[in-house]
Formats: sequence, C-alpha cells, structure tokens
Amino acid sequence: VLERAEGETGVKGASAAAADEATAGWISDLLNTGEFTGKPLEMAVLPRPAGLQAKTLVAIGGGKDADLRRIAGAAVRALKPKKATRIALV
Repeated sequence: VLERAEGETGVKGASAAAADEATAGWISDLLNTGEFTGKPLEMAVLPRPAGLQAKTLVAIGGGKDADLRRIAGAAVRALKPKKATRIALV
C-alpha cells in the first residue's frame, strides 16, 4: 500500500520509487494523468503487478493531513475481500 498526500508531486520515497520502476511507471502515470491526486482515502488498485511479489498494489490518498490509522483501515477494508493475509504500508 502506497500512501500519497494530496498536492504532492512526483513519486516520493525509495519504496514508492522501486514499486514505480517495477510496475513500468504505473504510479507516475497515475500522478501525471491526474487519475490519482492523493485526496483523502482515494484509491487506485493494480492487481498482480508485474515485477513485484505483491498480489495487489494499492495507492491510497492521505489528503493534506494524512492520518495513518485511517489509511491503514482503508487498506484493510479494500484488501479484506481479496483475502490478503499481509499488508505493508510504504
């Protein structure tokens, strides 16, 4: 799960950059096209991301004042139906 604050530009952090590179720029494309802006709890889901061991990659918006508990809760709710057994927040 990649958290993104509203209004940030570009891919931030080493883990997010590695995920972006492994997915052939999926995160950069979301940001550059405006498809994902980082608004509170906004989500973009990439099932079976090539280049990653993860079964699902989720980008979640944190808004201007990111609340990690709300972001984690949203991730759990989004991934529970997919029977996820482990979640990593980066």
